[in-house]
Amino acid sequence: MSQLLQKIFITLGAAGLIFLGYLLFVQPSQFALDGGAVDPLADGVLAKTQVFIERRALLDQVTIDSALFTDPRFTTLRSYTTTLSNQAVGKTSLFELPPALQDASASGE
Repeated sequence: MSQLLQKIFITLGAAGLIFLGYLLFVQPSQFALDGGAVDPLADGVLAKTQVFIERRALLDQVTIDSALFTDPRFTTLRSYTTTLSNQAVGKTSLFELPPALQDASASGE
């Protein structure tokens, strides 16, 4: 790169930094760096926090009657399962038909 292009880029970079510094420090009201520009966001957070505090206060007032859980209907376990008989699993031969199909093929259907 020639010396002339290097000097142009350095000059443009310095001018850009000076302009950026002017915008940030001399005219700060245009950006969100001051407290006034952030207030809508802070107000939204404050409103949500207030709703959270109110709901938490309502939940703290709730009492649970633990006598419900000592009721015998909840503490006893009644089993409704049935026992299964042992059955053979699988076939002895790969070419053997299941019993339902053997009856159908024997009757000629």
